[in-house]
Amino acid sequence: MTLVSVWNVGKAFVLALMVAAGPLMFAVQPAKAVGTYNNAAIADRALSFVGQTGGQCRPFVNSVVSHVSGGTQDISTAGVGYFQSFIRAGGVPVTNANLLAKGDIVQKYVNADNLHTWIIVSHISGDTFDVVDSNSKPGGALNEKVRHYLSPFTLSSTTRAYRMGQVNSQSLGSTPTAISRAPNNMDVFYRDIHGNLVNIGWNSTSGWGAKTVTGGVTGNPVAVARGANNMDVFYVDTTGSLKNIGWNSSLGWGIATTRASGVASDPAVISRYSTSMDVFYRDGNNNLMNVGWDASTGWSAANTRVSGGVASTPAAVARGATSMDVFYRDGSNNLQNIGWNASSGWGASATRSNGDVVGNPTVIARSPTDMDVFYRGTGNNLRNVGWSAAYGWNMPTTRSTGDVAGDPAAVGRGATSMDVFYRDAQGSLKNIGWNASQGWGVPAVRANGGLGGNPFPLSRSPIDMDVFYRTNGGSLNDQGWNSSAGWMQTALPGTGDAA
Repeated sequence: MTLVSVWNVGKAFVLALMVAAGPLMFAVQPAKAVGTYNNAAIADRALSFVGQTGGQCRPFVNSVVSHVSGGTQDISTAGVGYFQSFIRAGGVPVTNANLLAKGDIVQKYVNADNLHTWIIVSHISGDTFDVVDSNSKPGGALNEKVRHYLSPFTLSSTTRAYRMGQVNSQSLGSTPTAISRAPNNMDVFYRDIHGNLVNIGWNSTSGWGAKTVTGGVTGNPVAVARGANNMDVFYVDTTGSLKNIGWNSSLGWGIATTRASGVASDPAVISRYSTSMDVFYRDGNNNLMNVGWDASTGWSAANTRVSGGVASTPAAVARGATSMDVFYRDGSNNLQNIGWNASSGWGASATRSNGDVVGNPTVIARSPTDMDVFYRGTGNNLRNVGWSAAYGWNMPTTRSTGDVAGDPAAVGRGATSMDVFYRDAQGSLKNIGWNASQGWGVPAVRANGGLGGNPFPLSRSPIDMDVFYRTNGGSLNDQGWNSSAGWMQTALPGTGDAA
């Protein structure tokens, strides 16, 4: 995702309205009620058009809202101004940028030559947001294409935000992340409406319990286990700093500590062995940054691994104690990879797929001699590029066609099997699996509708999987599978003690 400022001239469209309707500022007409639908559906609908022609920015957003609301909300500017039209259609102003939720609409209007409309996908950190729009200006040329990228902005009298649908507490939260320290336990982490880091833990003896760990969280937290007795969580705070809070079985939770500043994406974390961790993130200059820790020397300073061109949240994987790889999307929508090993250090960034990456990639390693990267490609296809020590990199391959509406997530249950999960355009949880004897299966629905974000899968052993996701109704669900009982859904609790 390229860090750019969003704006749109749209001059011909604006002048036509001025001639037909006179000045753009009018008295507000009586407002309708806010929509009864899930506000996030506005962003989901817009994301389904990424890469396609969407037309000018405001008409594109108008059509999205009309579709999602079933034609009950008309935010066209005819007869009223750019801001008042949202109020007329039942929109609620959002004046605190930290409370912007998925599906909220931001309208910039300075004058007829300086205006734009875009839709919030998520809050990354500070003033940086994940957005979707049509007819923004990458590289200096308007092309009326729908784009999904990162944008810095602040709310003001000329840049205002509106909420057209319903948002509950967890819809304002993050994508969940999960770890397993042993086959008999799991820990799920997410950000709640108040910016708190919440931990919902499970063990085979006492079941599920929940605990608020700390506050001041933005974006999506990530977690890593370095053994059965400790775990660490990383997140970006409201100042754009990388924070870390750790837990161990004897002392419990520590205090959140700053590890780096100037963070412009969600972090990615790996542990190659029990006494090391590496965290990767994109900074404000689109550099790939890395901070590392080991038990003997402590935390390193932030190091630049790639200078410029990083346009997504990075994905990282360790194939063993002596190697790690990082993947990211560049500004030309290529899949890039940079690797490290203990003997030769960091290599140069290399392209693994050309020009077809949308959103953030994900990567897994089933063994020290293989890797598989998955991403949403152009046309909303599920794409996969793999590597093995014997054959090197293969060509990018489509695993599912035209039904991916978010970033995929993958999990391996051993050297001979892997599963990929994603949200489709209808908000259903989809799954496609692979094993060494039969190859790839076909996509199957594991939960019918209602997903409010990207899923996160976890495997505690070769015979089970758990997929965590936020629902449109505001609950955090676990779609679990084991080889004897098959699939089963559980709604996770919101109170209690951490496991």
